[in-house]
Amino acid sequence: MSRSNPYKLRPQKAKLTILAFGEGQTEKAFLKYLGSVYILRESGISIDYDYAGGKDPEYMISRVIRKKKAGDYSKIFILMDSDKEVLDKTKTKAGKTKF
Repeated sequence: MSRSNPYKLRPQKAKLTILAFGEGQTEKAFLKYLGSVYILRESGISIDYDYAGGKDPEYMISRVIRKKKAGDYSKIFILMDSDKEVLDKTKTKAGKTKF
């Protein structure tokens, strides 16, 4: 039987996990800045930052759907520019996955 240190603290799991997804590297940097300003380490919130590489909204939505299936996220936040039009089919696809 192995012995463990009873005084050793076990890592705490995050109560809320968020996926913050941006269109490019600048949006990712901005989301990281917002996370560093508003979320404290002791809050129990874990944020995963990612970006699509400046591609179209359809690619972003499909990539977020894949990341949602791969990870266990409580909330998903997408930040995208308004320079490219979002198609109705893409909006319904995003609405079905609830983000």
